[in-house]
Amino acid sequence: MTAPLLKRRSDSALAAPSAELGACVRAYYWHDLRPCAPLSLEQRQSLIPPNPYMAVVWLVEGRAVLVERGGQAQAVELPAVMLAGAHRQPYRSMALTPYNSFGLVFQPAALGLLSGLDADRLTEQVVDAREHLPPDWSAFLDAVATAPDHAQRIACCEAFLGPRWATAAGPRSVWRRFGAALWQRSTRAAALGLLNWTQRHFQRRTRQLAGLSATEIERLLRLEQALRDVRDGRASRAEAAAAHGYADQPHFTREVRTYMHGSPGELLQRVNDPERESDWLLRL
Repeated sequence: MTAPLLKRRSDSALAAPSAELGACVRAYYWHDLRPCAPLSLEQRQSLIPPNPYMAVVWLVEGRAVLVERGGQAQAVELPAVMLAGAHRQPYRSMALTPYNSFGLVFQPAALGLLSGLDADRLTEQVVDAREHLPPDWSAFLDAVATAPDHAQRIACCEAFLGPRWATAAGPRSVWRRFGAALWQRSTRAAALGLLNWTQRHFQRRTRQLAGLSATEIERLLRLEQALRDVRDGRASRAEAAAAHGYADQPHFTREVRTYMHGSPGELLQRVNDPERESDWLLRL
């Protein structure tokens, strides 16, 4: 009797940056579909949830296409090194071949500070990183693409970003303060008073650096933390709502529906369903 074939899983993982870059880099991640070949339709898909982060993603091997963005069908092959802006709406990609990808995810406003990019123009977009990042980033993009493994890719990122971040956002940087306080309204108000900035100037500068308003960043970060607490069993939905500043559990549920297009319960079912491999990012 022939033993049944076991379905192979993709290799996906999240890695934290060094302490020196914690205010700059949200995380490194990788997603390797090569062990799964041949791929099922579900394995081919990746759902990227709404988030306030900009990211550089390398398709180290393989090819993928953007198939949906904000509920609209797309058919655009993704570049080998892509730059993703912040997103208010989810988007979905599909593997054309089994790929191996590596991602560098920046804290809100960090990439704007480092590169001088107008992040507002990249919101809801996925573009070719080589065409949009400054010329002095080219050698870095190549080094990550050709590194032999993910550990070396992380080392390339740390070596390149470390000195630039120290220059762009020193220990007293107001943007580091906002990030450390998760962009909470109380911290923003105090900082604006010290800087003598108008609310209008602050909002314009935030959109330039992060691609979203400060309120949107705060909402998305709060939702991410609350959902992670529920997912990992650290809190019930009611406890997570209270701990993260929601008025009540229905308020939390409305925020989940607004951004994730489903209830907290439905989202948990998706995350815990081993057949829903397109939701791999929600499990990291």
